[in-house]
Amino acid sequence: MVLPYQDFLDPAVKLELLQRLDSGGRWDSLDDVRCCTICHTLISGHEIRVEDRGRGAEPFHLQCPTSGCAATPGDWESPPACQDRGTGEFSFFLQDDSTSAAC
Repeated sequence: MVLPYQDFLDPAVKLELLQRLDSGGRWDSLDDVRCCTICHTLISGHEIRVEDRGRGAEPFHLQCPTSGCAATPGDWESPPACQDRGTGEFSFFLQDDSTSAAC
């Protein structure tokens, strides 16, 4: 059974999990953001889903919080790296208010 942990996970523990499980980027705080290359959404550490799969060497799993998106840390890029190489800009929609944000 997969249990979502984000509702009751201590912020310090969540930050430690992000730092340990996302080898593609540095997490200094839960306010740091990533661009999901699958759903093209800007996501913060606060929003990332943490699931406890309860088995194996690493029972915790990180997933994009966007509904229907199964992206994991390998699908996320830090904002400077996710810019459109042609224009230097890439716009994403923030989940809370659907306003455009340059990534």
